[in-house]
Amino acid sequence: MRLPRLSDLKGQSHPILFSLILFIFSQYYALFYIILFSYLLVLFFHDWRLMLIVVAFLTIYGVVRTRYDVEPLSDTLSTGQVQYRDRERRVVVKSQNQRYYLYYDHATQLRPGDWIAFNGQQAVINAPLNIGDFNYQRLLHARRISGVIYAESVVVYDSQFHVYQFRDGVSRYIDRYFQYTRGYLRMFILAETDAMDQSIRDQASSLGIAHLFAISGLHIGLIALALETVLKRVKLSPKLTLAITSIVLILVMILTSFTPSVVRAGGLYTLLRLNKLLKLEFTAFDLTALTAVLLLFFQPFYYYRVGFLLTYIISMGLLLNQTYLRQGNRFKQLFKVSTLAFLFSLPIVSGFNYSVNPLTIVFNVVFVGYTMFLLLPGVYLSFFLPFLEPLLRVISGFFETLVELTYTTFNWPVRLYFDHSIKIFGYYLILGFVFNRFNYRRLSILVLYVTLIYSTPYLNLYPRMVFFHVEGDSALIQDRFNRCTLLIDTGDIDPYQSLNHHLHRLHVTTIDYVIISHFHQDHYGGYADLSSAFLIEHTITNLNQESYENRWIPCGALHFFIFPLEFPHRSENNRSIVMKIRIQDETILFVGDAEIERERTLLVYDLSADFLKIGHHGSNTSSHDFFLDHVNPRDALVPTYQNNPFNHPSDAVIARLTNRPIVVHRVDQEGMIIFQYRLKERIKRTPFSP
Repeated sequence: MRLPRLSDLKGQSHPILFSLILFIFSQYYALFYIILFSYLLVLFFHDWRLMLIVVAFLTIYGVVRTRYDVEPLSDTLSTGQVQYRDRERRVVVKSQNQRYYLYYDHATQLRPGDWIAFNGQQAVINAPLNIGDFNYQRLLHARRISGVIYAESVVVYDSQFHVYQFRDGVSRYIDRYFQYTRGYLRMFILAETDAMDQSIRDQASSLGIAHLFAISGLHIGLIALALETVLKRVKLSPKLTLAITSIVLILVMILTSFTPSVVRAGGLYTLLRLNKLLKLEFTAFDLTALTAVLLLFFQPFYYYRVGFLLTYIISMGLLLNQTYLRQGNRFKQLFKVSTLAFLFSLPIVSGFNYSVNPLTIVFNVVFVGYTMFLLLPGVYLSFFLPFLEPLLRVISGFFETLVELTYTTFNWPVRLYFDHSIKIFGYYLILGFVFNRFNYRRLSILVLYVTLIYSTPYLNLYPRMVFFHVEGDSALIQDRFNRCTLLIDTGDIDPYQSLNHHLHRLHVTTIDYVIISHFHQDHYGGYADLSSAFLIEHTITNLNQESYENRWIPCGALHFFIFPLEFPHRSENNRSIVMKIRIQDETILFVGDAEIERERTLLVYDLSADFLKIGHHGSNTSSHDFFLDHVNPRDALVPTYQNNPFNHPSDAVIARLTNRPIVVHRVDQEGMIIFQYRLKERIKRTPFSP
């Protein structure tokens, strides 16, 4: 009985990759263990040798993943060697076997190979406190970064040769000789996408063409093709041509700090040429899959990097559909490539803007052509011939004008967001089924699936109440089937617009009522960003509440009641809107930042409620015994954020709550809290829920 050999992988690499994907999913969802086992069983009956190879690869990956570890930084760390600068104020530093980010205002003065001594403070990187938040801890772990330090002073006491000095030299060359187009050279040569103007990047992202700002197979292909053409002209042997081209591609990888798309394209080029020279007869898909597997062996959590996912998903999607892509004339082929790239990247790209532009396929045809034939050649020629910068300035200026004009005229986003990894996995299964044997009947299944994803807000069977972890206060009340959405307060001004992202992830489309309890910035600061991102039907504040108060207002199956301002309080906190909301069989009382004076005057009303949102973030100025006795809630929620400068909530307030038969929920300790009403039951979920 013959043992499996490497040659058995020819044209059969997809089972290895698919099994590896199932294995990775199984680390997060137990269901995929069953799917993986079933798939291996099918492989065993189909080809037991191939199954053994798959199991061997899975075993290697499992061992590497188990042994993967990143040690936390020592509190006494004060020295290290600079590896490279990846942002204007950030350098990667290595001390012994640990790598970490060092933020320093004068980071541009540091060079790779410098040994430095610094004074600074290590940043505390917390786990995400809102469901769906970006997990910075996980990203650092995936990149083998042990921590983050903010340096106050840095002293260089020695310097040694370092391979990244080549990158640093090119960076300084660009800064010295280029003034107007510096951002384009840094972007296309050093892979620094943040070097571009933010507004252009945002517009390109909305149009679905932001991938043009990342170095990809297109760029590597142009470099390799140009170099091969020159080397063939001087009649070098194929082996020597391959050696020289591979060395140049390694230098490009160093220049781009080994960006995933560059590693994939450069590695694939070398393997394809070796495959041809050695007559190994592996397919392009085999070799692409092999580079992906090898990268995962090297860094088992590489899939946390979006660039890795996009470059492999799109390239493999195109490789699997070569027969389909070759049909038709050149224009049809280009249009098909754009369509496939759009479909294969859809779940991931839509996660950035929570929407897609249906015209992205057309935009890609136009802008990829412009980039390939004008922008990229202009960048590379100008890099070697700086006197051509005026020409590049014209080319890049027209590119920006074209982006702005297209954005202004054709910015037609369609809301779409895949809110769970299993939904993404299902999408790719259906996509593979469609293009395995393409016909319009199969395509209709994909259209139906995407339509269901689009309809998620209208398929929500259960009302919910969400308290966000923001600087300040913000809560969402939403009826089933998207019939009513209430947002009470918006939190403080946030440059990252976190609240908007949370609402998008919860599939909020239109907000029926935004209620600003009072005009302190931690309650209304996010309103401007909110109003620019969502359609708001009504906004209620303490300036116009007379039009809404003293009556139950229906909104879907929800009802809310705003109490009149019973006394002309002067304090803005005491002018907070106080309101009740009925959801299912419960009554929720919101009191804003009302303090003891307002609590006393409110006693004239029936404030009894099942659930109380504690006033003034748990400050000792609020939630006094007489008020709690009057409301008599079963549950109370303290809306304050972790490590706030006011030390909220007060120990005295927590004691008043715990001395009563009240279930206490704390946003500062539990993060975002979601209460979902299923039949007669209220179910609680937080970022730390199992």
